Amino acid sequence: MRLSASTLVTTALFAATAALFTGCKDKNQNGSVPKPSTPRAAVAEVNRMLSEAEFAYQMKEYARAESLMNQAISIDKNNPALYMRLAQVCVLQNNPTAAKAAVEKAYGPFADAIKEDEKAKGSVLESLMVAADFMFQQKQYGLTENIITQAIDWDKENPTLYMRLAAVHIAQNNKPAAKLAYEKAHKYFQAAAKKSPKDPAIVVDLITVNILLRQPAEAQKVLDQAVKNFPKQEEFKAMQKENYISEMMKDAEVQALAI
Repeated sequence: MRLSASTLVTTALFAATAALFTGCKDKNQNGSVPKPSTPRAAVAEVNRMLSEAEFAYQMKEYARAESLMNQAISIDKNNPALYMRLAQVCVLQNNPTAAKAAVEKAYGPFADAIKEDEKAKGSVLESLMVAADFMFQQKQYGLTENIITQAIDWDKENPTLYMRLAAVHIAQNNKPAAKLAYEKAHKYFQAAAKKSPKDPAIVVDLITVNILLRQPAEAQKVLDQAVKNFPKQEEFKAMQKENYISEMMKDAEVQALAI
């Protein structure tokens, strides 16, 4: 059976968060995994319920999946993976209010994990973005914005978060907010480029955000400088030769996201 895109995203969320917070790993050598919040026997029971909920989810038995998630939460109330999972099930039952409540209950344990060990932040943000992608696919733009905004609160200088937020605002037809998000992304991409001047990926990001801000001259300036700074990067030479900036400014899909 071929899984749908939404099922794959949901499975990715489970994989990204369950191992962190249900004790599937006893310890992480780099110290980034928080301690299990429940005894080992209870962890096993939670994992069993998660497996049953996963099967119910794939069979589109969402009410049963919700019941199993709530049972799991009654055992492990400080497990953010369970709340995020529950939120997805609530969305698929057309209950965005319950989904929002579930998501917001996950924030406390996520914050505790970061507070306990700053190295956990990367895994937490990854989990939040997987959840945000799911909510975006379901056209739950308000909830997607909620999740990304929380992620920004924990990582205020992360330009990719602002790029995601801009996309949500465009979906909400809120162009002023989208422009503000792009401008913040631009600011932090510039800072990242100064901090890591030898990273060509950041240069590509900076070109992209300039295009999305309808600043082709600035984008071209960044590209021309990249050709000089990265003489061995054939990608930049090809972009320059093929008038990449001009072509992107005419691309319908790109312009749908531009401000």
